[in-house]
Amino acid sequence: MDTAPQRVPTLAIVEELTRRYPRLLPARDLVELVCADPWLVRRPRDLAARAGLDLRELRGRVRELEFRRVEHFILFVRLALREYLVTTRRVRPHTAHLLVGISDLSNLRRQVRRASPRSRPLCEVPLQVAS
Repeated sequence: MDTAPQRVPTLAIVEELTRRYPRLLPARDLVELVCADPWLVRRPRDLAARAGLDLRELRGRVRELEFRRVEHFILFVRLALREYLVTTRRVRPHTAHLLVGISDLSNLRRQVRRASPRSRPLCEVPLQVAS
């Protein structure tokens, strides 16, 4: 008997995340890039390169979504993806952290604490799920 979780296509996950967080809809393509391989999208330049944008264009796009920094956008997508995996796909929290590119929880908490007052959208993701 195979007990491995079923692989959900990235597009289905992106659809669910944009349904839960409609603010992400204009950046659906960026959400898809982060979800497709969160370990390779570590920094703004990684996301910009994968999206075929320069950093200035990328910053403009995430500012339109009320994120002050690209890092806050990436963090938001990771937390939303983690929440989806835990609540919908029933993935264990530790496994979900690793699947979304989070290996250091203390660093995650520090990032959330620093970003929350600056990027209003982070308040939309259940942060208790992030701890």
